[in-house]
Amino acid sequence: MNDELRLSIALQMAKPSGVGALINYTDRIDKYTRFLCYTYYSKTDYLPDNVFNSLNRIKQQRPDAQATHMIVLVNWGIDAVAVLQLPSDDQQTEGNEYVLQKICISLSDDCSGLKLSNQEEAFLKNIYCRKVFSNIAGLTEINSIIEFHDHIKLLTSSGDSLRPYNYNLYPIENFYITNSGLKFTLIEIPKQSILKIESYLLPLVFNFNKLNKNMYQDFQNIRQYLKNEHKNLLTCWEDSKKRYTIEIDRIRKLVTAFRRSEIDERAFRKDLQEDQTRSLSSMLSNDIENVNKMMKKESLIKSLLDEEFIYMNAKDRGIEKTDDIRTLEDKLLKGAGCVRLICSNDNLYAINQTQWCEHRDQMLKERKGNKNIQLVYADFSYCSYELNQFITLSSAEKNKTVSTPEPKKKLTLQKPTCDESINILLLGESGVGKSTFINAFVNYLKFDDLMHAEKNPTVLIPVSFTIAIGDNFTEHAIKHEGEDTLSNEDHDDLGRSVTQNCKSYVFTLKDGKNRRQKLRIIDTPGIGDTQGSNQDDKNMQHVLSYINNLTHLNAICILLKPNNSRLTVFFRSCFTQLIDMLSENICDRIIFCFTNSRSTFYTPGNTGPVLKALIDSLPVKQIRFAKENTFCFDSESFRYLVAKLNRIKFNSMEEADYNSSWEKSMTELNRFIGYIRSNMADPIILNESHSVKHAQLMANSMIRPMLEAMR
Repeated sequence: MNDELRLSIALQMAKPSGVGALINYTDRIDKYTRFLCYTYYSKTDYLPDNVFNSLNRIKQQRPDAQATHMIVLVNWGIDAVAVLQLPSDDQQTEGNEYVLQKICISLSDDCSGLKLSNQEEAFLKNIYCRKVFSNIAGLTEINSIIEFHDHIKLLTSSGDSLRPYNYNLYPIENFYITNSGLKFTLIEIPKQSILKIESYLLPLVFNFNKLNKNMYQDFQNIRQYLKNEHKNLLTCWEDSKKRYTIEIDRIRKLVTAFRRSEIDERAFRKDLQEDQTRSLSSMLSNDIENVNKMMKKESLIKSLLDEEFIYMNAKDRGIEKTDDIRTLEDKLLKGAGCVRLICSNDNLYAINQTQWCEHRDQMLKERKGNKNIQLVYADFSYCSYELNQFITLSSAEKNKTVSTPEPKKKLTLQKPTCDESINILLLGESGVGKSTFINAFVNYLKFDDLMHAEKNPTVLIPVSFTIAIGDNFTEHAIKHEGEDTLSNEDHDDLGRSVTQNCKSYVFTLKDGKNRRQKLRIIDTPGIGDTQGSNQDDKNMQHVLSYINNLTHLNAICILLKPNNSRLTVFFRSCFTQLIDMLSENICDRIIFCFTNSRSTFYTPGNTGPVLKALIDSLPVKQIRFAKENTFCFDSESFRYLVAKLNRIKFNSMEEADYNSSWEKSMTELNRFIGYIRSNMADPIILNESHSVKHAQLMANSMIRPMLEAMR
């Protein structure tokens, strides 16, 4: 867009339309936002030379109209900008951008030859098209990038709905031999001056438009419970609107005066340097902060009401800075029946979500046992009383209960000696490929490349699968028995110890210091057993009992498939039970590994958002799901090795594909081991845990010996 036109639109001197309306876009723009710009040229309409030359010989005087230019050329076609929002998942960004690039290439190539795999189509479906700005009305109603591409293809093939998108102007004064007494000129503003104006004008415009959109939401609960606060917000907004209108008008008059040559550049720059925008910018920033708080408060009150809490503004009860606990009880519980009340404010609610959830759940539990109990949330955000911690009050007992829960005992971190192993607990759904993952893992450790692995691959656990090869996709059933025992004196010192339900596989890690540190992966029964949730619960109890007998634990590895659109309820139970036993210390020891991720470009695929939602729903908020603690493997290269043992032949293209899979997985393995060594070298000492779950497991382990002794 021309600099002058962009400035005129920002100053409301020209009505924004088409792509120019982008200046009024107020939705979120962050690192997951992408702008797809598309221009298609169809034809040009222009004044013929004979008409243009005849206009140059007009002998009458120029009219007194303030117009300075006339249109002499029009370009027809499509001009569009699509605002796209990628999923908020770094793991998927590379795959999303790859498929967007394919869309761009197709658009630049007349929308021909676009072929998308099922996985690529899935990526595109997860990309939300927030808004399309265009000179074509039909495009502005689209909210899908696939639909955008297909509509462009239809428009360019038919050509019937194409519209003007670009105009060339010519000075009117060149058409007239003589001019009237009034001469209207147009002086272009220097580019540096335009950029300077926009540097403070555009943030003002953006913030104003954003406020204008958010300020008039249906704050139903705010208007009912916080009338004065809502009224004050609107009053401040009205003041800001007046100041904004005055400032925009001031800059608009300056720009108009300069363009008409009524002031020179020096005077123009001097007037622009006034600090009138600084205070306005501060006012708008304060308004944005306040309206954001109101939006959060509206959401909080709604969630409280949904759980049948009563919302109370403590300011309405006359709470003051000098009040003590007895005074608080008198003011807040006066005339109350059977009430459980929690005192909170915006700051406590924001930074102590875990404590808030514990209090809320306890209060809901009490009411479940007694339907007559009323639950009250007393909001201290708007009164002078400084609330530094949650306080719970009861109208029946009139006793103060400070809501700081008794802190859980921190598990001791102890530096391991060089002969101690790194213990990793492996959890995953049934069928996710834990056995194949471990088989592939040992080969990644043992061999530097796929070529050496082909000579004598290690099959630690029996495998069975079907593979389709050749042009006719001929299926072959592949089976291979695992090794019964593994010598501890092998150069990689591979071994395993077997219990009833969990199995430990011990590997020796290679490094340049010859420490020969051992890594133990503890395989577990699968989650989501076909025998149902009862069997899942039994399996989980076996897992907890098994790790209860370990001296220490370094990490918990959650193994997942990409593109799993749902996770079983038992996954949530797993997280909860592990945290109950090992405390919240275990949260920063959880890592995520994805199998068969070649089909999703080595990303978590659709599982990412589902997993993130599950983690966010947990009472604790310390579990990280980010690039640093997420690793994407592909076990196809191991299947290739086993197939070769079964004398299956592959062509050179297939072998290159499997070699690429091996190299990608090797890179992830090195990152996996490096992350554990750097961040999880200090183990959690399990026998120092004093959780209720730990005590329960210890008691269960003692019951049988005690009964035997009594008998």
